Amino acid sequence: MRRPKSTAIIQVNLRLDADLVRQLETAAKARVTTLSQEVRERLIASFVEPSLSDSLTNFKHGLRDAIEHSSKDIEKDYGCLREVDAVCAHFYAAVENKLSLQVRYPRVRQVLRGTPALLEHKPSRR
Repeated sequence: MRRPKSTAIIQVNLRLDADLVRQLETAAKARVTTLSQEVRERLIASFVEPSLSDSLTNFKHGLRDAIEHSSKDIEKDYGCLREVDAVCAHFYAAVENKLSLQVRYPRVRQVLRGTPALLEHKPSRR
């Protein structure tokens, strides 16, 4: 039997908890996409290591959503969110500054910024 090309889309059957399926369906509906596309994108994303920048952004979004959902005094809580945002920005800037020499290494740049690692330039031999 021939193996499918690596670019082929292959059907996979798996068993998931009903609650997980409902969460995936809800997320897919919110993003106006199919359940299959939602699962596919989440699987692909699970193989990508988040950068410091991505992690801070996800943290701030999650915190904002939690506060918006629970807040009794939104003005005060938004002030706190602005302060947390400033602390995160100072932290990120300090890390960038500390790694200013090492950021030339593709892997360091990718972990810090999420920028895909550039290929190392090798001078041609003539």
